[in-house]
Parts: sequence; structure tokens; C-alpha cells
Amino acid sequence: NGRRFVAGNRCERGASQLGAAHEDARPMPNIYAWKNRRLFDYTPLPEADAPRGIIGIPRVLNIFEHYPFWFTFFTRLGFRVILSPESGKEVFDLGLSSMPSQTVCYPAKLAHGHVTALLQQGVRRIFFPCLPRERGDAITKANGYNCPVVSGYPEVIRLNIDEARQQDVHLHTPFVSLQSLDALVERMHEEFGLPKGELREAGRAAQQEFEKYRAELRAEGERVLELVRRSNGLGIVLCGRPYHVDPAVHHGLPDYIASLGAAVLSEDSVAHLGRLDDNLRVLDQWSYHSRLYRASMLVCDTPELESVQLTSFGCGLDAITSDQVAELLQRAGKLHTLIKIDEGSSLGAARIRIRSLLAAVRERREAAVRRTERAKPAPRPVFTKAMRETHTILAPQMAPLHFDILKSAINHSGYHLEVLPSVSPHAIELGLTYVHNDACYPAIVVIGQLLDALKNGQCDPNRTALMLAQTCGPCRASNYPALLRKALQEAGFGHVPVLTMTSGDVNRHPGFSISAKLFHRMILGCLYGDMLQRVSMSCRSNELHEGETDELLDRWLRRARSSSVWGDSAVFREHMHEIVRDFSRIRLDGVPRPKVGIVGEILLKYHPDANNQVAQHIREEGGEPVLTDLMDFFLYCSMDPVYSWQRLGGRILPALTSWLFIQRVEHLRKAMRQALKGSRFLPAARISDLAGSVRGIISRGNQAGEGWLLTAEMLEFIDHGVNNVLCLQPFGCLPNHITGKGVMKELKRLRPHANLMAVDYDPGSSEANQLNRIKLFMSVAHTGLEQRAQAGSGPETPPASQADGESASANPPREAGAASSLRRVDGLACRACGLGGDLRESEQGAQS
Repeated sequence: NGRRFVAGNRCERGASQLGAAHEDARPMPNIYAWKNRRLFDYTPLPEADAPRGIIGIPRVLNIFEHYPFWFTFFTRLGFRVILSPESGKEVFDLGLSSMPSQTVCYPAKLAHGHVTALLQQGVRRIFFPCLPRERGDAITKANGYNCPVVSGYPEVIRLNIDEARQQDVHLHTPFVSLQSLDALVERMHEEFGLPKGELREAGRAAQQEFEKYRAELRAEGERVLELVRRSNGLGIVLCGRPYHVDPAVHHGLPDYIASLGAAVLSEDSVAHLGRLDDNLRVLDQWSYHSRLYRASMLVCDTPELESVQLTSFGCGLDAITSDQVAELLQRAGKLHTLIKIDEGSSLGAARIRIRSLLAAVRERREAAVRRTERAKPAPRPVFTKAMRETHTILAPQMAPLHFDILKSAINHSGYHLEVLPSVSPHAIELGLTYVHNDACYPAIVVIGQLLDALKNGQCDPNRTALMLAQTCGPCRASNYPALLRKALQEAGFGHVPVLTMTSGDVNRHPGFSISAKLFHRMILGCLYGDMLQRVSMSCRSNELHEGETDELLDRWLRRARSSSVWGDSAVFREHMHEIVRDFSRIRLDGVPRPKVGIVGEILLKYHPDANNQVAQHIREEGGEPVLTDLMDFFLYCSMDPVYSWQRLGGRILPALTSWLFIQRVEHLRKAMRQALKGSRFLPAARISDLAGSVRGIISRGNQAGEGWLLTAEMLEFIDHGVNNVLCLQPFGCLPNHITGKGVMKELKRLRPHANLMAVDYDPGSSEANQLNRIKLFMSVAHTGLEQRAQAGSGPETPPASQADGESASANPPREAGAASSLRRVDGLACRACGLGGDLRESEQGAQS
């Protein structure tokens, strides 16, 4: 037919010679170009008219969504707003030396260069906010979370760009909320010390300008869509995140599509026209992705539209969203085109995929193929009350010691729960087969384990239900049940119910509930596990007679199961003292060993099969592994609603409920602290002390995954003599880029004696490489122990002031110019009813 095609995707010039889809093709409207112009089409105040001076804003991440808001806000306050230059290789190279992780997404890497560029322009005050949630509207009715990188990466910038500290630059990275003007005014008043009246007036003007921008964007989307419909043309909804508007991020793909004769729309320009009537398989929790789903539904309902989804390498969230978008489009007979882009500018393969999509659309139109009625998603199986008598509930292993006790507590309520004992290599292969491979390693482990049990005859699939714990917050772990349901459907087990340990309506089953008594028994079971884990790990590494610790542990596990079933708090308190007494009698060999703290993602931290037996390897290398309490993670999750209410305009009822839960648990843990006081075992920290320890380093607004708790646990270990800390993380774990790898440079600056190392885990990771890294790490740990011994400081033991179980302050001195958003707010003081407290343990306890 006269057209010529060039095979191979490595020759950019060859790909560019393909020509247009049709000889008469003409460039079409491109909303990406329109957005880039409109977003930054603002003139800053002259210096003479800016009484409050200059403030810089980097052109990265969430700024591509909110620049109209922030420009108007600061201009009304009398600042001259300076924007960083457009992205490019020169800007990217400026930030290379300050990047703590090479596996974070390209848009996050660009942020380092943009802030450095502002520093080189002489800007001495830079504003780069952390936004955990987006401002909700009638279109995005989801939880409104931002991805963890948008939520917290500005803090990584602040902690890792040395030039900012050396030049005494004020780098403002506060956690702010655009959902509440009152909360925004409070936070900005704390950050800048400006009058609240001026801040409120500026906030109102900024909201009006932001709404004006969004109205213009939607009007432009409607105009282009109408143009496509009138001309019977083709429109491509190029779905991405706000930063995909950056030409250095999209690498000219929107312009290329427009040059082929297809109009280019963005998902946020048309999402308001889509109606999401079908139930999604996934938990609709991220604001940008909620727009993505609605735009996809518009594509499904509009013959003239097709969809192309952009994502960045290393974006784990799109393991969730891309599968869901594909399902929506495929049910409507539409094609799903996913393009991954990074700093590499050679996009020959991407251009070929775009041309292939356009060719397929033309062929479909020429064949006059009519779309069939959209298929409905399969209904979710429900765990009924009758199934309590007939079905076994399978749960994946996570923390072997804790789950052994929790299983007895749950089964006493009339369920038949079985915890799968281990994870085989075959189970991980099954996980890789049925789970999106960009999903994090823990998802592959737990889902593969459950599928293996159904496939190998270990249970009857017709009499089995599965259980997964569902975390809180913006981490992709909240969507593990959605990934499991998809895997079950594809593996032929779509009829198997999936129970989740959450209160969300979408996951309710009439046959499963957690009563107050069961909840209490589960708390006791978890606390028993924490205490037995603490004392047994210490004794096992140092015992004189091998096997003595495990023998005593078996006896106490039997007693813990029985005690947690009956739920007697008084017996629990007695047992705490007896456990410490019995394990203290185990004779030790007296060999000095470096203590090694293990922190990181919760499954990797506690699951021996998932972390390739890291605790055993530490013992083999002459060290003593130490783990933090599992209960700390649940208390950390409970701190999030409290912080959100205090600082981000959140609701008081979840905060009050969480505060009461924390008080109750800390009252029970008081017996643990008293039993450990004066013993040879490490003390148990209060969650309020852990939260306070990160003050001046990161904000408690980091609530994705392990969030601020990960940093707090590293500090807790270091300040109790455990100078060596291994951070275990799934490859590409977004929260860990911020509160794990992202803070290590700052922790080493504040605690120069600390030996820190991050170890990545993935199905394709080399176990030999992990072991070699651990061996190197242990070599440094032994050298540090020898140096301390020669200096006369003795072995690694808790400082005298901390050996009694009271956690000494780990708060570093406040740095000059550090963001005031990191000031500690301990009190939970209700302005309405006078409820007060600082989340510290009540001496009277919460008895009811």
C-alpha cells in the first residue's frame, strides 16, 4: 500500500522516518501542551513590590497539579515566586550526588536537580510541600491519597542536599492539607509565622484561582472531545499523573501522537465526564488514579476515544492501577496500551506501540466491528455464617511466633483458622505467575503461598476461605486483597472467599466478625509474642547449652496460647514477670557479640522464609539479631488518625477511637516494661517516645507503609546500644525510599557510630549477593565492637539511663533552617469537649 515500516526499536532515526499514519494527517489539539503553558503562565511580583522577599518553588511532582494555587497564595502574601527552570539533562545531572536511591522513579530523581538549580540561582527560601491527600471533589470520591513519593519525598530532598544546610537555606517541606482551609492556615502559620488573617485571605484567593484553572482545563477537554466527535476523528486519552505534563518526563509522546492525526486529552480534562458505575476490583484509594478509572470508563463509552497509560519505571502503584484499567477497557472491547518511561530518551519502541494502536483502531473502524455490551465483573464470593462450621480459613505466615498464639485466640471464637507454616520456592513461582510482577515482593510471597495451598491438595478449595490483613494508608499493600482476588480468578479459584482484617464496607462478610472479646484476646496474643520474641532471640544467640532456649520457649508458647484464649489481663501481667525471670536463668556463654537490629517492611522483617533466614545468617556471622515489637506497627497505624486530626484537619472520631486503643494497649504493656526493668533484655518503648524521636528528622505525616516508624525504630536501636541496623525492603518500595534509604544519610550524620545498610528483596534478587552484603555488614559490626572494647566502652549494652525501660530522648538538636513543620505535637486536646492527653501511658490505665 505504499507505506514503509522499519523493524527494530533501537534506531531512533529509523523510527522517525515512518511518517504520518495517513498522508493527509494534520496535527491535532494537544492538551498536554495546553496544560504546560497554562499551569505556569503567571508573572511574579517585581522585587520592589515583594515586601516578604523571594520564595522558590521547584517545578516537580505535585507542583504540576497545584502551581496555580501556590503561586497565588504566596503572591497574595507579598512574596516574589521564582520557579525552577524547565527539566532537562542539565537539571537532572545537578541532583545526581544527592540521590539516596537509584530505584526511585524518574520524576522523584528530577526533584533533586530542580532544588539544586534554585540554590544556584541564589534562592534562600524554597517551598516544597508534602501533600498526603488531595483536595476532594465530586469527581474523585476515593480516599484521596497521594502516592507515597508525592506525600513525603520533599523530606528526602531536605535531608540529602548538603548545599541547603551549608548555605543556611530555609527549605520548607511541611505536611499540609488542601482539604481544610483552617488546617492549612494553622500549618502555614507555624511554618512562616505570618498573621492568620493574611494567610486565610491568601488561601481563599488561591482556592479560587485553582478552581478557575480546573474549570478551564475541563472546558478545554470538552472542547477537544466535541471536535473529535464532530469530525469522526480519534482522540487518545493519555493517562498519567500531573508530572507527566513535564516534557522531560513524557519525552514528546503527546506531540508525536498529535502529529499522527489523533487529538490528545489528559485524564483530568475528561474524568468529570466519566461515570464509574461498576464495582472496582481494587480499593479506589488514590486521588489521581480515581480520575484514571473514570477517564477509562469514558473511553469505554465513547467510540471516538482510545486510552494510553503512562507510567514510570519503579512505580509500584501502577501494578494495581494498570491491571484495573486493563480490565475496564477489555470488558468494553477496547485496547489497553501501557508505556513505561524513564530518563532514557530513546522511545523507538513506544512510538511503534502508538502506531500499532492507531493501526488497530483504523482496522476496527474499517471492518465496522460493533462493540458488544460491556461484560460485568464477576461477583465476589461471600463468607456466610454457615461457612463457619464447614470452611477452613487459611492465612499466610508472617510472624511465626506471634501467629502461633493468635491462631488459638481466633479459633476459640468458633473459627477454624490455619496458618500456613512456610513459603516454598514453588509458592513464590506461583506468585510470579499470577501477580503483576511490579507488585512488591511481600504480595508475591503471601499470594503465592495461598495459591500453592489451594493447588497442591493441602486443602479442599470448596471448603476453604482465605484471609489477608489489609494495612491502612496510601501504601499499595492496601490492595493485596484485590491482587489476591484477581489471582484466584485466573487460577480457577474465583469461588473462594477472601476475608480481610479491616473495617471497610467492601470487605465485610456476614460470617466473619471480630467481637470485643476476640479483639482483646488478639491484643494479648500479640503482646505475648512480642515478649517471647524479645527474650528468646537474645538468649538463643548467647546460650551456653544449645537448645535450652527453644525448649523453654516451647513451654511458654503453650502457656501463652492458653492465657490468650481466656483473655485474663491479670494472668498476662503475672506471666510477663515470669517470662523474664525464666529466660534470665538461661546461662550465657559470655562471648561478646555485636547486636544487629532488623527493621524494614513488616513481612520481610518477621518472616524467615521471606527474608532468606536473615536472623540465622546474623547468628552464623557471630552477631545477635534483635527485632522490634509487632505491636508497635499497630500502634503506629493508630497514631495516624490522631496526627491527621491534629495537623491536617482530619476527623475527631477516628482520632478518639485510636487514642483510646493506644491507651489501652500501653496500659497492658506497662507490665512488660516493669518486667524488663533492670533485666539484661532491651526495654520496650512507648509509641509516644518513638513518635517523638523523629522530631527534627522527618514528620509523622509519613504514614505510608512503615512510615515514620521505620526511622524511629532505627533510632531506638542506635540509642539503646544496637549500633548495627539492617533495613530489609522490597525492591522499589516507595515508602522506604523516604523513611528508610532516604534518612540514612541524616542518621549517620547525627549518630556517626551507626552502621546502617539497606538490603533489597525481590523474586529475582540474588541470595548470594544478599549474603555477601550481610557478611560485609557484619565485618563492619565486629570491627566497631572491637574498637569500642579497645576504647574501654565495653560491649553493646543499653545506657544506664535507659536500662530501666524508660526511653531516653533520641531527639537531635534542631538544625538552623530546618523546617518548623517538624515540631512535635504530643497533645491530643479536643477543642470541642476538652479531651486531653499526650498519648503517653496513663498510670491509671484504660480499664474499660
